[in-house]
Amino acid sequence: MATSHIVVLAGEKEDINTNHIFGNYGIYMCNESLEIRGLKAVGKISYAANHFRAILDLLYKELEKGYYPGYLIWIIISQKDQFLILNHIL
Repeated sequence: MATSHIVVLAGEKEDINTNHIFGNYGIYMCNESLEIRGLKAVGKISYAANHFRAILDLLYKELEKGYYPGYLIWIIISQKDQFLILNHIL
């Protein structure tokens, strides 16, 4: 028995829609990629987000809910340390 799945995480008319912020940055038509993987597109054109856009969309969702992702502190500290090390080397 075949099972059909529709996966929509963000976009027009969805809970997460960052198009007003990011426009079409990182969005691409993915019909061919779906067909290669044996998946059927729901509409005439299907779109997907690249890794960077997907992260931006998920981050937006967390911030919109009022959550401050704790892992960002580590990234900021890590980048600061890397900058200080790089600055010291130069």
